[in-house]
Amino acid sequence: MKESATLNDSLPARNAPDYRRAAGSGFTMIELLAVIAIIGILAAILIPTMSKVRQSANNSRTRAMFSQWTTAIESFHQEYGYLPDFNSDPGDWTYTNPTADGTLIVRLNQHADRRQNFVEFLSGRMMDGSTLRDGWGPAASRHPNERGIQFYSFSESDYQLRNPQGSISDPANVYFVDAFGNSDIVIVMDHDGDGIITLRDNAAHQVRPGFADNLESYGAPPLESGQSEREIRARVLIYSPGRHGNNAGEVRQNIVKSWE
Repeated sequence: MKESATLNDSLPARNAPDYRRAAGSGFTMIELLAVIAIIGILAAILIPTMSKVRQSANNSRTRAMFSQWTTAIESFHQEYGYLPDFNSDPGDWTYTNPTADGTLIVRLNQHADRRQNFVEFLSGRMMDGSTLRDGWGPAASRHPNERGIQFYSFSESDYQLRNPQGSISDPANVYFVDAFGNSDIVIVMDHDGDGIITLRDNAAHQVRPGFADNLESYGAPPLESGQSEREIRARVLIYSPGRHGNNAGEVRQNIVKSWE
């Protein structure tokens, strides 16, 4: 006897949902922990690497800026026959006394007068952009950059403002900084003209004299460990602390130098 067809026989067969398979397609707890562990390992590898890359980039930017400053100071010397004394009083410009070995040390941000001189001598303009004005001192009635030559063009990457709302023409509001944001910048010049600068392991050459900051010697001079002095054949050297260090060795190692 032939069986009669039913409605269900005429419809295409459909697979019933496999709930066990759907439930088993997600991550297990072990797999999730394994992924988290891998991410942690990658982060431990990449974060220090990125930090070193940033430090290297900041070192390069700082050295490039110091090199440009050095070139500007050398150009001033070629034009006028002497090195600019950023330590002198604006308007007087009487030369200050160098060290006993003929080295002139300028802590650029120690006084507003030095920052003003730095801008005027190298840019050939007053800090407000106006023409240089003559002084009143008995030793120098004419401005040291009397021809108003632009040896360097300062940009926003060279400085920070103490008060962002303050005036850029106010030397008390402008601080020159390296790529790490350090304002402790030291310029050392060959004042006696013998072509040699002597760096010494003493307070005069320290990066940050008088600031212990819980370090053995936060003001480490720009010398190799164990060196007491070093003679470098140059007219101008510039250095700054660079990246913050946790001990005297790191501080000394992180110092950014224009000559290396």
